Amino acid sequence: MIPRFIVFLVGNLVGKKMLTINFYLSSKENKKGERQIILRIRSHGFDLGLPHRVKKDDWVQKDQRLRKSAPLREQKNLYLQCLETELKHLHIECIQKNEPFDKNLILKRIALLNPSKSISVLALFEKFIAYKAPLNASLASYKSTLEYLKEFNARHRVLSFADMTYKTFEALRFFFGSKDLSQSTIAGKFRDIKAFLRWCEEIEEIRVQQGYKKFKVRWEEVNHLALNINELRAIEQADFSSDARLNNARNLFLLQCYTGLRRSDLKQLVEKVSEMRPDEKGNYSIFLTQQKTKDVVYVPLITPALAILKGELHDISDQRYNEYIKEVCKCAGLIQNFTLKRHRGNKVEQDTREMYEHITSHTARRTFATLAIHYYKISEVDAMKLTGHRTINAFRAYVKQSLFTQTSNEWVEAWDRKNKSKK
Repeated sequence: MIPRFIVFLVGNLVGKKMLTINFYLSSKENKKGERQIILRIRSHGFDLGLPHRVKKDDWVQKDQRLRKSAPLREQKNLYLQCLETELKHLHIECIQKNEPFDKNLILKRIALLNPSKSISVLALFEKFIAYKAPLNASLASYKSTLEYLKEFNARHRVLSFADMTYKTFEALRFFFGSKDLSQSTIAGKFRDIKAFLRWCEEIEEIRVQQGYKKFKVRWEEVNHLALNINELRAIEQADFSSDARLNNARNLFLLQCYTGLRRSDLKQLVEKVSEMRPDEKGNYSIFLTQQKTKDVVYVPLITPALAILKGELHDISDQRYNEYIKEVCKCAGLIQNFTLKRHRGNKVEQDTREMYEHITSHTARRTFATLAIHYYKISEVDAMKLTGHRTINAFRAYVKQSLFTQTSNEWVEAWDRKNKSKK
């Protein structure tokens, strides 16, 4: 038989760690017939009015929640659930730190969850963009995401940090899908939102519902266009001696294929030609700060790239560049049909046109990554250092795996040469 004093001691210790929270309605009604929801913590003698009011007929005292037919039931019930969870966590923290669990502390936590008094999600997202401005060039993506969130907030449901649940993210996914966005674009929007919420937790010290962390969107697998070695050679060998406009565009495009730079970084390279100096072995290279990520990348310059930079070369607008590239590739004979596939919502779209019509400045960067791996047999780690990709998955999205078959003849010949030499 357990002694009474032990039962009494255990009971006290458990009692200190347990916090009983109740909600009930005030007896007073306003002109609309609504009553204020009262928070009661009987063990501490607290009765605190909350910012929500409901009608008596919409309240179920047994459940201490709004009934299913009540207006804004889901939002208000979620608020009560979040508040109860927050205060219980706060109570445990106070016990662990041996700090008082007092009324002022509770009022601060209530104010944090009060949507009318706390900073709104949208306002804080704008602050997040301003914070990221000097550090990251993904501002266009963040601003685009904010505009979508504003529309979602106005038309569907008010966003709050207490409502960042899996269910909310599912609603956002459905909303993004209704905007005819591709799966990759939708995944990018959720990447921006998650980065924002992590920033809120780490920098602004705002407690956010953790349901969003379990939400994942698969990146779209698209048959991106990248040129094989024969198609690249065709562009190199095309004769534009009588057309300075296309010759200049061809050289800019080849320079991207030789370096793997983005269009925005290619402009830097052209401007910094005078800064190039050879190393001890006579090789040329240059360090550039990527405009998109602000990372510094090392750009080694192979012989044909160096020859282009030392010749006559001038930059042009992005629009004209993409227009001229298509002309260049058409003249080079890249006129075979090519089908691009992409997912939009639940649909798979196929766009079949002659290859040159699909080619843009970004095709060059994909060509560099693909040939580096499949033709020149550079390791993924080394290739990532040249392209500036931070993760292996992001890099692999640039590499067209199917091109292995297109370069298989070169690989077989190389294998035969190596093995015949051993005999």
